[in-house]
Amino acid sequence: MKILTLNAEIGLGHSYYLDVFIAACRRLSPEAEIYYYNVLQTRKFFPRMFWKLSEFLYYWGSQGGEVTKIYNKIRQSSKGIKVPVDSINFSEYHRIVVAHPLLAKTLKNVYYLHGEVALPRECIIKDVQKIIVPLESERKLLIDNHLLPSQIIVSGLIIPLNLLETAEQAFALRLKRLKNASSLKVGFFVSGAYPRAHIEKIILGILSILKNGHRAFLFAGTNKKRSEKIIQKLNKYLKLQNIPSPTIVIIQNSKRAYYQSRINELLPALDLMVAPAHEHTNWALGLGLPIFCLFPMIGSYACTNYKYLLEAQVVYPLKTNLCARSLGSIIDNLRKDGRLIAMAKNGFNRYSINGALKSAEAVLY
Repeated sequence: MKILTLNAEIGLGHSYYLDVFIAACRRLSPEAEIYYYNVLQTRKFFPRMFWKLSEFLYYWGSQGGEVTKIYNKIRQSSKGIKVPVDSINFSEYHRIVVAHPLLAKTLKNVYYLHGEVALPRECIIKDVQKIIVPLESERKLLIDNHLLPSQIIVSGLIIPLNLLETAEQAFALRLKRLKNASSLKVGFFVSGAYPRAHIEKIILGILSILKNGHRAFLFAGTNKKRSEKIIQKLNKYLKLQNIPSPTIVIIQNSKRAYYQSRINELLPALDLMVAPAHEHTNWALGLGLPIFCLFPMIGSYACTNYKYLLEAQVVYPLKTNLCARSLGSIIDNLRKDGRLIAMAKNGFNRYSINGALKSAEAVLY
């Protein structure tokens, strides 16, 4: 079996799902030939300019306000866009797998891996060989939009294999800590677009939880320049408030695979997370990791993901800076009245978490 996986490494979400899928394929079929191609690395002028422009719009369209509204409209009306892709002999491969909707629309007869719980209209793509979605509700939505049942594979939530294997033990230990530990471990996750409104709340939230005796883990992303700005600003506030910086663990690396491996390594030890409603939604709905959701909702996925989190009662909204400044007290109050434990229980195995292996099986066999 010879498989080509194509990706546009813009942001972290699409890349995350594809990385997990590739790891599952290699686990199930070590003899399979799996090739990875990032379209941002194309050497041809027009395709390269297109994807660089897309990357630029992704960052600037994720900063909130009118620019974000315009960006969302472009995404939602992208049905007719034909995306340039470098010259590849697709006939050499048994399967073509993509995780980005623009690539699925252009290449058409491919396996489209849609790892998000949310399924916005620009991701309802009919001209694909197969579309892999995590939830049964998404299958119904696709059928309502005239996709054939034979085109649709429901995988379950796509979770990295090491987190899948340690899920029950990590959850049991998390419940014990939520009941008994004096200090909780809180993970703060920066979106791949580094929206200013989110970063401000993350910094305020870290300061707040440290004052209340909890530990902070800052996952600062893969963009070194943007990450350094966050860290510098955070250190400035820490000095002003006489808080020792060693109380924070900071994870940042420009190599996405290494960065993600550090997340996978540390995630089981976290007690809750502060994050946007993106790929982190899967952890809250499958691994029982309560989420404090960063506002505003940016992009076409976040609002629907947030609705699923609300329905499951696993989320607390961080809508304002004032709320972020009070995060330490909010966590302590939710813990005292039992809601933090309830949030964790509501999200453990709410949906199947075997999506990585099931997706890999669907492509390999």
